[in-house]
Amino acid sequence: MAVLRIDFVVKPGLTVDLPTSVGELIVRAELHREGLESSVVLVSDRESRLVTLLTLWNAERFEQAKDRLTSWTERLIADLADGAMRTYTGQAHFLDPKSSTKLTIADLRPDELAELVDMSNAE
Repeated sequence: MAVLRIDFVVKPGLTVDLPTSVGELIVRAELHREGLESSVVLVSDRESRLVTLLTLWNAERFEQAKDRLTSWTERLIADLADGAMRTYTGQAHFLDPKSSTKLTIADLRPDELAELVDMSNAE
């Protein structure tokens, strides 16, 4: 999975529902035909004008047309942005916190923890 991240500041006084507006722009542009798998709009909880758009792409298709797709996506949201946008690309690696195979102290019951302490004291 390839990721295109665009950070921008929303124009002051913009009264649209930003996630809905960005979603509609993406749907109308039919980016799914270009390999777009999903997207996320992150609005800062500290400053509502600070926004990050994450778009998740089919890696093979994105890599073949990275510059074109980046430029296209920037143009889609340009009317919402106040000034320059910062754009980053990379590879996404999804992690499942529940599937970790590492055992931690917090995972142990009190009797198991006591057994470990006894074993370490025996050495």
